[in-house]
Amino acid sequence: MVPRRLRPADADRLLGDAEIEERGLGGEDRDSVDRTAYAGLALERLGESEVPWVVVLDNVDADPADLRPPRPRAPGQLVVVTTANARWADPAAHPALRDADTTALTVPPLEDEDCLRLLDAPDAPTRLLAGRPLLLAAGARLLEATGLAWWRGGAPLPDAPEKVPAAVWSAMVRGPGETGQGGQGGQGGQGGQAKDAGEAKEAGQAKEAGQAKEAGQAKEAGEAREAGQAKEAGQAGGGMPVGPLYDPASPERRLATALAWLPPSGLTPELVALALRDEASGALPEVRAGLERLQTLGLIDFTGRLAGMHRLFRAAVREHALREDGRDTAATVGLLYRNLHTATDPARPAPAGPSAPVTPFDLVLDAAEVGRIAELLDGPGDDREAFRSLHALGVLVERQDPSAATDCFTRARRRASLVPHEAGADVEWRIMLSDCLRGQARAVHNDRAPSRWGSVADAVGWAVQARELCAARGASRRERLAASRAEAMHGLLLRKQASAKGLPMAERLRLLRESERILRHSADERALLTGPDSPDADRSRFNLAGLEIQLAQHDTVSPPGRHLDAAQAHYEAVLSIRQRRYRTRHLEEVITCVNGLALVNFYRAALQPAGPAERVEWLTAALRHAHEALEVRQTLPIRNPVNVAKSLDILAKAALARLDAGQLAQETGQSPGDASEKLYATYREESADGRFTARPTHEPPGLPGIPAQQSSQEKEPS
Repeated sequence: MVPRRLRPADADRLLGDAEIEERGLGGEDRDSVDRTAYAGLALERLGESEVPWVVVLDNVDADPADLRPPRPRAPGQLVVVTTANARWADPAAHPALRDADTTALTVPPLEDEDCLRLLDAPDAPTRLLAGRPLLLAAGARLLEATGLAWWRGGAPLPDAPEKVPAAVWSAMVRGPGETGQGGQGGQGGQGGQAKDAGEAKEAGQAKEAGQAKEAGQAKEAGEAREAGQAKEAGQAGGGMPVGPLYDPASPERRLATALAWLPPSGLTPELVALALRDEASGALPEVRAGLERLQTLGLIDFTGRLAGMHRLFRAAVREHALREDGRDTAATVGLLYRNLHTATDPARPAPAGPSAPVTPFDLVLDAAEVGRIAELLDGPGDDREAFRSLHALGVLVERQDPSAATDCFTRARRRASLVPHEAGADVEWRIMLSDCLRGQARAVHNDRAPSRWGSVADAVGWAVQARELCAARGASRRERLAASRAEAMHGLLLRKQASAKGLPMAERLRLLRESERILRHSADERALLTGPDSPDADRSRFNLAGLEIQLAQHDTVSPPGRHLDAAQAHYEAVLSIRQRRYRTRHLEEVITCVNGLALVNFYRAALQPAGPAERVEWLTAALRHAHEALEVRQTLPIRNPVNVAKSLDILAKAALARLDAGQLAQETGQSPGDASEKLYATYREESADGRFTARPTHEPPGLPGIPAQQSSQEKEPS
């Protein structure tokens, strides 16, 4: 198991992938909607299962109040949580644990004598290692593989355990004649020491190393390292052993540096090879062998399927690389993410070989991590390369974190503006610039409050510009698809403009008509380019369904029934596609279409001319659909209170309308509206003490690591 902190996107991806594999649905390109949906299915299946199962949540940082795993309900079902969070020590103090059969087991830290015994080194600095299995294991593996003890060599020891990984890395990369632990962190003058060492090396030690190599010593050291005897073979500079990764050009050194900048979640050898494909170390067999070597050295954990580097080692490797050559490091990191973007672009041909397609959702980066990498890529250097790298990073994280992606796109556009105009003649350049503009526009569309990225009018301008970049006559399929997605974003932004309060009816209708024209054209184009059942196509139809409901309320020319018929057709078509895709209705992506059908039937009763009996039929259908949507939404393992409230809203309105319409149909003689008014008055009287309006208590949002699903009706991607 890869030792990393369980984070929202990690658990969503891993649980969703496990369910996809369990259902035998591997080998298809999956986006974030699929991953979240199948994660929900996994939790549902576990909750209903009667057979034994075990769920392990390893290295959980979250509090118990933020955790709601599946509840064991049969013999042999077990949830195991490993954590350093002390709040888990008392299950009775937390509602999430109190009602379950929970046992807390405290594992004591390793004592000093345990450390010495495990390391078989009487001089080991136990004050830095006791109770810290990660550091202890890393030191033991390095010592066993190479005979190298990172704490030996005469340099001051780190002053805190969290600085040990930097000392370990410094020992690993120590070259001939170098002394000290320049990468340990926290020690004054380390940067100067590294610089001095580099100057000394340039002044004559490189020559000495070259002479040693000619004499055959380098070959001897390499062979000894392979045999785990670097301590005996690599003596240099006062008896200090050469580190096993001292050569910056060695495949293992380059691989370790790459892993420090790649996403921290478990990475397959295939994914790492794709990131390194333009490097000498990019061949898959070499990558796998390199990962095994780094595992042996204690730098990473590699199960054979997934590799991961702990955050403390990642920080140490990064700091060392930036101190050695920040510009070269930025170029290396930019290449990694450009390669990954190319590998995950569904518009490009899949690589040859049996490996499954890779999507951006195999790469998990939080917003802070994206920001740090974006700052590095936006540093001094070639503007073209910076633009390409920032664009690649933005596209990779766009569906996971639109805000972080927008920062990348904003930076990328600024760097693109510094490039001579002739770059615009390049097809790839135009597509990338279109992606950046559309990404910025999406951020404005998704923000309910005024967006920090710009106004809706700004976003409309970006979407139009994004389309125009790729809409030239004779454009390729990839250009046409980019133009069509930008066009859809333009239509969605016009819908947003049409929803503004205080807008004159004529202007509102004009915006809706223009939005309709644009969204229809985009939907037709995307269905042609990607197929009628693709996620691109069904999202387009879903967008059109919502637009038709808006038009039914505001169009003064066409009858409401025409728009509502169209909305119903769209919702039913998307419902059918998504049911086939997910094989269930018990998912937000599916049930949102059912909720849409409730809206259609409610507005039929509200807007279409009909008698009381027909209105009762429509409202009854609205109640049936809304009730189904509510039942699913409030029992989903991953619940979204906003979506639950939407179903409650239409259910309440339809229920009140059904009372009044039923009263008219039965000719009770009561005044119109009496039934709903009496019910509402009764509710107000019975809730006068605030029993329903008091602030609700906190409810756990779901399994940690699986984010609440966005409403497809609110933020359907373009």
